[in-house]
Amino acid sequence: MKKLIASTILSTFLVGAGSLEAFTIATQDSQERSIQHLALFDEIEKGLIAGDVRAISKYFGREVFLNLRGTESGYFSANQAFYILQNYFSARHTVHFKFTTFDQTESSPYATGGGSFMVKGKLETLQVYVALARRHERWVITQFNAY
Repeated sequence: MKKLIASTILSTFLVGAGSLEAFTIATQDSQERSIQHLALFDEIEKGLIAGDVRAISKYFGREVFLNLRGTESGYFSANQAFYILQNYFSARHTVHFKFTTFDQTESSPYATGGGSFMVKGKLETLQVYVALARRHERWVITQFNAY
């Protein structure tokens, strides 16, 4: 009887330890992805500040949804999205920008932020929303909105 109880306790402990190990690995994986998201959002933020569309477009997925105030809106290939954004930001020079809100949801992280840019000598407000998705083992931009 004592052997049966000891065996049951040991089995329960080993199963629990296996679950704990799986939980720890899943938590570490999630933390690594959060770090990847934040690093990617940091690169996008730097690109927006510098007006460097190439720094942003290298993270585009095959298809990107763009919604740009006063211009384009819709799904575009990565190449089309590059030229549309390049045209958009060539007429608007970013004065400052900062992402302020981050959602690190496992399947669809996003960031939003604000700043200002100059258009024809006039200072205007800039609000940006960027969504990511995992495609072929890398995180890519699937949506870029600028209001």
